[in-house]
Amino acid sequence: MDAVMNGQRLDALVMERGSSSEFIPNLHGYCSSGLIMEFMSEGTMWDYVKAARIAKKRGDSSGILSTVDKLRVAIHIATGVQDVHETGDVKQIPAFFHNDLKWHQFLFQDGIFKLNDFNTAQPITFAKKMNSTEENKLCLDDELCGKPLQKMRSFEEHLRSVGDPRFEPFSGDKIDVYMMGNVLYTILTELFLFEEPMVLNIEKTSKEIVAGRRSPYPDEIENSTDPAQLAVKKAVEMCWIEEWRKRPSARSITEYLTGELRNITGEATPDLRIILPQRDPGQTPSDSEYREKGKGLGLGSPSSSSS
Repeated sequence: MDAVMNGQRLDALVMERGSSSEFIPNLHGYCSSGLIMEFMSEGTMWDYVKAARIAKKRGDSSGILSTVDKLRVAIHIATGVQDVHETGDVKQIPAFFHNDLKWHQFLFQDGIFKLNDFNTAQPITFAKKMNSTEENKLCLDDELCGKPLQKMRSFEEHLRSVGDPRFEPFSGDKIDVYMMGNVLYTILTELFLFEEPMVLNIEKTSKEIVAGRRSPYPDEIENSTDPAQLAVKKAVEMCWIEEWRKRPSARSITEYLTGELRNITGEATPDLRIILPQRDPGQTPSDSEYREKGKGLGLGSPSSSSS
């Protein structure tokens, strides 16, 4: 129960600090192991992803967002992460990093995807690499992030998993940025990490990432001249920079993507809202529904390709 209560406390704290953000849900109340937030009846980003993948397998492009709307969604993602990273008061209260970025964590409401689920968030801190093993343990211990290794975790965590000597202490906000690139990749391609040309497990994914290889883009995106696709693709590659000190901030990526949207629309303040494609009338917000409808379409469960 202590872990549950602490997770809810973190969730409430970050949501309260992010209350001014359009890209974080509103918090109305918190007590012990529960919180009250605005009702997000329109589902999650995962609901869109699974529907788009099924539509794509059926050859139904009407079930997939336009490239410009994908650029808008990329801005939703980056801005939500940025607003979490900038929640703090540098004099008294630390800012936070989310620590668990994936599609399920973005809720949809009124045309905007909002970042949610902060119960494993951590303060943004960075301790320099020390000579003392005991001092260094504070930076290198798994408790720094507190999450098991998954395919969608950061470059740094994959380095650590294979015992790569390049692993060193890192700043938490930059692991968010790396994971943000994974979410952007799926929005752009409707693919999970290392799903093509064949599905790799976590161990093989770590080896590929540490070796400097990344999930490939489909030919239609790799060879695209569409400015919206090019903008999101560049943002993915910015997020996936290996050296965390050179990896841009979430704010930098938000500003880049917003500038590209301005160039495309010709508007100084383009509308960021989107309209999601109509879903199958029988679609329900569950992974089991996805697996059932994916039978015969070559779609595996999300755990087989994304975890």
